[in-house]
Amino acid sequence: MTTDMKKTRYPNSFSQTARHLLQPHTIKMLEARLEQANLLKKVVDAIKNLVQDCNFDCNDSGIALQAMDNSHVALVSMMLKSESFSPFRCDRNIALGINLTSLTKVLRCAQNEDILTLKAEDAPDVVNFTFESAQSDRISEYDIKLMDIDQEHLGIPETDYAATITMPSTEFQRITRDLMALSESVAIECTKEGVKFSCQGDIGSGSVTLRQHTDVEKEENNVEIDLSEPVSLTFSLKYLSNFTAATGLSSKVRLCLSNEVPLLVEYSLSNNSYLRFYLAPKIGDEDYVGNTMATFIMQALGCEVSAINTVHYSNHTAYKQVKGRKTTADEILELYEGLKQSHLNNFDVLLSGYMPSAEAVQAVGKIGRDLRLNASVKPGSFFWVLDPVMGDQGRCYVPEDEIPQYKALLREADLILPNQFEAELLSETKITNLATLATALQRLHRSYHIPHIIITSLRLDPSDNTTILPSSTQNPSHLTVIGSTARADHSPRLFRIDAPAYPLFFSGTGDMFAALTVARLREECARAGLLGEASWRSRDDVTPAELPLAKAAEKVLESMHVVLGKTAVECEKEMQKVAAEESRLSGSIGADGDQEAEREREFKRHLRRMRASEVRVVRNVGDLLLLDDGTQREKFAATPVVVEGMDTEAGKKIPDELGVTDLGVGQKSEGAMQVETA
Repeated sequence: MTTDMKKTRYPNSFSQTARHLLQPHTIKMLEARLEQANLLKKVVDAIKNLVQDCNFDCNDSGIALQAMDNSHVALVSMMLKSESFSPFRCDRNIALGINLTSLTKVLRCAQNEDILTLKAEDAPDVVNFTFESAQSDRISEYDIKLMDIDQEHLGIPETDYAATITMPSTEFQRITRDLMALSESVAIECTKEGVKFSCQGDIGSGSVTLRQHTDVEKEENNVEIDLSEPVSLTFSLKYLSNFTAATGLSSKVRLCLSNEVPLLVEYSLSNNSYLRFYLAPKIGDEDYVGNTMATFIMQALGCEVSAINTVHYSNHTAYKQVKGRKTTADEILELYEGLKQSHLNNFDVLLSGYMPSAEAVQAVGKIGRDLRLNASVKPGSFFWVLDPVMGDQGRCYVPEDEIPQYKALLREADLILPNQFEAELLSETKITNLATLATALQRLHRSYHIPHIIITSLRLDPSDNTTILPSSTQNPSHLTVIGSTARADHSPRLFRIDAPAYPLFFSGTGDMFAALTVARLREECARAGLLGEASWRSRDDVTPAELPLAKAAEKVLESMHVVLGKTAVECEKEMQKVAAEESRLSGSIGADGDQEAEREREFKRHLRRMRASEVRVVRNVGDLLLLDDGTQREKFAATPVVVEGMDTEAGKKIPDELGVTDLGVGQKSEGAMQVETA
């Protein structure tokens, strides 16, 4: 499958309307003259199969375009510098929303050698194209109606790519065309031996290898490879083939690759202008849990992430077989020290998740305290999200000596995200109904001064909607999330969100929830003007349902519900295939069957089920980004929780066995910040 562009790592998305308001009593205009209309014709021909409607953003630097295809897999970025036009005049920034099909029809009316002049008045309804023949006195004029396009713009960061290949554009076109006859995908592998394009399909396989090559007589035939580390990624040949429609614009094409980063395909134009295509790699959704899940989501939502892996596993443990190892506490600290020595530790958020040992918990605690100390002079500049991954469904899957170490970190955290089982462990409160849940939350708020808490995946008895079922209950029809932001006196402000559940086991949903919460909470706190406040805490008069934490949780659950729903549909399709295959083979198995063979079949069936139920977070990243109109959010609206029977004395004393002073935890300092460890 193909990753969604928004995912992969282009941050800082914002909405921009196609046309700006007219400033009164001011006459401004755009005029740009191209000596050859053929340039714009080729550019539009190269991108029209990817996007239908887009904004041409005009300013004094030139005319730019950035747009994504409907699948959010590919992004096109064009820049025609002002030097490419003569003359060029743009009195103010203006965005011209144009349908490319309409533009193509108009440009076909121009001869390749015609002089093209583009004009637009201030706050225009149309853009004017004038074509002047270079050989005769023929002048043609056409107006295209403009559109109001609400378009997502992405801040594309400068990237130091691991591999850069410069090659003849015709050769790249030939390779994609030839391999497309065999497969839908191509693996591009760049090593010191060269760059290899390979594919495998139903009818066979094929590959093309290029080595660095210099042609003294024909420089355009040179192949140049700049490599800092080996790279191997897989991409859609359909998209690459579409990109090669730009072959006529430049004799050379530049391919830039880094692992887990979109491919850049660049065609250089005259006067430092360019046409760039970005293509998300095909990354299997398999094993999108832990840091893989969290890093991808946060990057997709605009976060720059430094990830420290606390395990190095071939796959997640639900497969019941795994290769790899756990990261030691010393390695965790060494990796952080490397970031620190390079002055790369100016993070504003720490997301900590699974830790494989008590020593690892202590190491992460040391990192968190160091980051908070660095940010102590500026309130709100560091925020710690602690996901205390200890167990679920009534079962603890970390060593028992980790639990007190997790408790020792609680006073350092700004937000904790336990599930029901973990909340019971941390609060030492059995959660059976809303009253005991509120007691557990109050105990956590008061004992550890935790500003924000969200308890995920609660199972409420549908008969009374207040009784909470044991955390080991399987396949509930609904799940409830209950959160709280403490008041100044550490009393809870409770809200709840109810969401339908799917009767399917998903791995990585906790990591998905945590990563989405990091980005969405920051957005909501920025909107509320709280990023300069310690722990991003709201005033006491803010009602539970209006808390930034509640608003963030609404968005998180909305996007998760859509992605998990699509995953469930695909999983059902895959398991139907498995059943059909087993049915076809049943005749050869024998009536009584071999127990060992049956166990082997069941294990393979389990592996297929695990793979089929991997969360489709990559290919559905557009749903994570909430690109719709938000009309579905009402289904996930937060509501206040009023509880009777809560133990109001709960949490007034910190349990002595924690040894808080000995661990050097102390009071939460003013100020607070984004490395992600999980």
